[in-house]
Amino acid sequence: MTFEEIDLYVKENSVGGWLRSEERRELFLLAERAEGVVVELGCYRGLSTLYIAAGAGGHVFSVDNFRGPPDPRYAVNRDRYFAEPEIVREKYLESIRSLGLSDMVSLLEMDTVAAARIDLGEVGLLFIDADHSYAGALNDFNAWHPKVVSGGTVAMHNASGTGVNGNQVKYPGVMKAFAEAVLAGRLLNPRMVGTMGIGVKP
Repeated sequence: MTFEEIDLYVKENSVGGWLRSEERRELFLLAERAEGVVVELGCYRGLSTLYIAAGAGGHVFSVDNFRGPPDPRYAVNRDRYFAEPEIVREKYLESIRSLGLSDMVSLLEMDTVAAARIDLGEVGLLFIDADHSYAGALNDFNAWHPKVVSGGTVAMHNASGTGVNGNQVKYPGVMKAFAEAVLAGRLLNPRMVGTMGIGVKP
């Protein structure tokens, strides 16, 4: 399935999510180049999942408990977007089914750190977009980084300060976690696409 076909479906069906157009295309391309399985932490209604699965040659694992971030600082967003988790889950599954991607996408409805204890195979691409607190982003990175193959890619959404449509939605915790990973040499060749920080595991 092409990027353009996914893009058309997303626009016609109002799939909810917070990804800029350049971030969507980059996820598609990263998944296309990934060697191994792809893991995304945080999927909401499946916006990122669709672009990743369309590009991926291997299996995609989405991890989300559909309850939103536990950090009280994000309670407003949690109560607004995850008030009815069963509806969010069904919207996610509906998008996957509608595009015939069910065979290549598996949903792990659980805590993102706990999911790292499951052997899913070698991870070629890890997309982190779950708990946006510093502790949450750092815990996700630390739990999953060892499972990414050498030369594999890690992408962290909201690792820069500018949000969708240019509005300043800052997540300093994610920004700090990404910066620390780069400074520690745990991610090489860092770059930004939209708000997404991208690096390569040594």
